[in-house]
Amino acid sequence: GLVDGGYAVFELWPSGTKQNLSVLVRGAFSDPETGSYAVKKYVADQRDEDGRHNKISLVSLNPNKERYPNIELQPKDDDDISRLVW
Repeated sequence: GLVDGGYAVFELWPSGTKQNLSVLVRGAFSDPETGSYAVKKYVADQRDEDGRHNKISLVSLNPNKERYPNIELQPKDDDDISRLVW
């Protein structure tokens, strides 16, 4: 798992499910230490009949949720989450 102050190596677009994996995300948010980047756990709902997710949660593993909040995404299609790095 991840440890505070440790290093992490991420793979760009690996195949297979991302469910419950730690992901490096870049978005329109402000992380107190890394700016627009954050490491979160990827948790998605069941895919619909078109194979798309309606809700994706990027869950903070840090217990300080006020400083490191979860991020909720509601993508209309897969292009909305194209900035995720696994």
